[in-house]
Amino acid sequence: LWKHQSLMIVYGKLFIMHKALFNRKRILCYFVCAQFFIVINANHTNTSQFQLHKNTDSLYVLQLITETGTDTWRLPYPVYQFSIGDVNNDGNDDALVGVIKRTRYDSTVRKRIFIFKNYNGHVRALWMGSRLGRPIVDFRFYDGVLRSIEEDDDGLFLVAEYRWSSFGMDFIRYLCRGVTIEKAQSILYQ
Repeated sequence: LWKHQSLMIVYGKLFIMHKALFNRKRILCYFVCAQFFIVINANHTNTSQFQLHKNTDSLYVLQLITETGTDTWRLPYPVYQFSIGDVNNDGNDDALVGVIKRTRYDSTVRKRIFIFKNYNGHVRALWMGSRLGRPIVDFRFYDGVLRSIEEDDDGLFLVAEYRWSSFGMDFIRYLCRGVTIEKAQSILYQ
């Protein structure tokens, strides 16, 4: 085992480690070559962990590890984003997975957001969103808010915030509209 501020080699594999604080919980993100997963070290009694494993370019497996066992949910689509947070304010972390696929309500292949919850030790869908307000480019979840970059009708971009309602994400506000992708990205990660 060799450690450095941003690198860790374990059992001959290279892990690039990034630490961040979201929702007042410590989240460790590990990226491994073509495979990535996130391990949560939460400061509360819930010891469940969501991890995302990449098997191939179009097959990911969301894994929930609890004290009593493991459950999985196959995602047979490309994944562009993965985040963890308490979306529905029930005190348990949920997994937000950005997938690229068609839906029943939109036949165009686009970026979507799927949210999964821990239901008695099993991975269950909380929300399988077709879209937010506009086509999604990227998203981030922190402090109870889903912040997204979306493509506006004029080809420019906007950054919007959403919060969980009884079923789905409710629009809160625009942080900006009519900006370049670079400006939207800088606002997304503020």
